[in-house]
Amino acid sequence: MKRRHFLAAAITAPTISSSVLHSASSSAAPLRVSAFGGFFQDEFKSKICQKFTQETGIPVTTISQGQGDDWLFPLVRSVRGGLDPMDLTFLDEVGLTKIARMGNIVQPLQMQEMPAAARLSDRYLFTSADDTLGIGVMEWYQSIVINPEAVSRPPTSWREIFEDDFYRKKIGLIGLYDGGMIEVVAKTYFDGNDTLTSRAGIREVVEKIAELKEQVGFWWTAESQMEQALRSQNVVAGSFFHDIAMLLAAEDFPIASVFPDEGSFTGINKLCIPYNSTRTVDAHRFIDFCSRADNQAVFARAMKLAPVLPNEEVGLSPEEFDLVSTKIPPVKPAAAVMVEQADYLQRLWQRMITR
Repeated sequence: MKRRHFLAAAITAPTISSSVLHSASSSAAPLRVSAFGGFFQDEFKSKICQKFTQETGIPVTTISQGQGDDWLFPLVRSVRGGLDPMDLTFLDEVGLTKIARMGNIVQPLQMQEMPAAARLSDRYLFTSADDTLGIGVMEWYQSIVINPEAVSRPPTSWREIFEDDFYRKKIGLIGLYDGGMIEVVAKTYFDGNDTLTSRAGIREVVEKIAELKEQVGFWWTAESQMEQALRSQNVVAGSFFHDIAMLLAAEDFPIASVFPDEGSFTGINKLCIPYNSTRTVDAHRFIDFCSRADNQAVFARAMKLAPVLPNEEVGLSPEEFDLVSTKIPPVKPAAAVMVEQADYLQRLWQRMITR
């Protein structure tokens, strides 16, 4: 369903006030938190949720969630239908940008109730019309990965794998228009996301990606596709999620991850409270719990995610920090562009991919 259909159907409801927040009370029923499935959900449940329960006495149950519009649109329909599907969910910058324009899908957060979250830098807070709607408690990178059995000298930059003849027809890139490649190429060859503020700039970037297609062995849309291609050496390098690469490497999968000189594409998963949840006190406690330095260390060590606090506070060793994060400035998502120019971007991208 198109975004404009949701905008046309937006409902009007009063803003949840601080007095309502304080009047909520903990319930014996579990706090319902959605989490990405598989390994992440298992580790999140055992390392984060159980620790929260031990500290607070509040039970937590996790619900498997997807990503992107496949998760966002059913959530919107549930909330607008008056349902209360969960108490906390993760949304990214693009998803939050969409629902901020719809209104009344997630609750404004009460920052005064979350001293740890209030200390996060602005890039980890999603704010719209002076309301904070999401708190980033985990950051991930999309970096360059290689099969070390096939690549003896790891590349140091995106430009290298885009141009070096060694990688001709041997790289795999994410094949989704909003998967990060547009921003990466904009940063590598142009003026970063500033180039994407006009349609002329967007066209320039997509045309540049078309020029680079001779290097691309295939475009992947599922992580398993890239994993198989690397294992079989159908490709020897490409773009992939750094945290997943680290987890695979720990299981002796032939993969290594490199933070490129131009920066890795980054995403920040932000916790939000769906509009109809009545567990606002407990939900705010959970967000603040996840924002604490000791729990940021858990996210880093157990799930290989980059901490959202300075490492001086988190306390990772230099080796632990270098495994999950980098001091190279990241390539940030052009969230507003991906929402405002979605139809245009999809048309250009599909034409580029299929030609």
